[in-house]
Amino acid sequence: MKAKKNAAAEITHTAAETGAAYLADARKRIAPLAASAKEKGNAYAQQAAVAVAPAVSAAKIKARGSYEDVVPKISDALENLANNPNAQEAQYRGLAALQALRGDLTLSRGDRKKLQKAQAQQIKALRKSAKPAKTKKKGGGFVVLLLLGGLGAVGYFLWKKFMAPSDSDWQAHSASAYQPS
Repeated sequence: MKAKKNAAAEITHTAAETGAAYLADARKRIAPLAASAKEKGNAYAQQAAVAVAPAVSAAKIKARGSYEDVVPKISDALENLANNPNAQEAQYRGLAALQALRGDLTLSRGDRKKLQKAQAQQIKALRKSAKPAKTKKKGGGFVVLLLLGGLGAVGYFLWKKFMAPSDSDWQAHSASAYQPS
């Protein structure tokens, strides 16, 4: 068992020495490349700073001027909004709606009754507007008069047919009863 430990230690030691040699070789090759890249990066950064500096300072001046122009306008607008009664009412209603959605707001019994009454009135108005308005039928009197006249004519015909005396000239004669002169 001790021999295996010694063999493993020797292999590990050899591997460590070989790895250290490769690492040292890599450092020797990479170190000059890294130093060159660092120098070039610093040079490019300085060139970029010199090239961008005027644009940055002009942007700062423009932004400061815009800020100084915009801030008073915004503060005036906010003050006008705060003093506007319509905006205040909208804010109160918005907060009340938010509280109602959260369930934080409860209505008094009187307010509930008023709300129910208003809803009932709205429903009645909707139902009333949904039904067509009753209109007088045009020609309704004429139709009734026509029907009564027709019934009268039928009644007169039946009366004459069944109630009138048979010798009256009203009834049609049969062909055998007619004799030309």
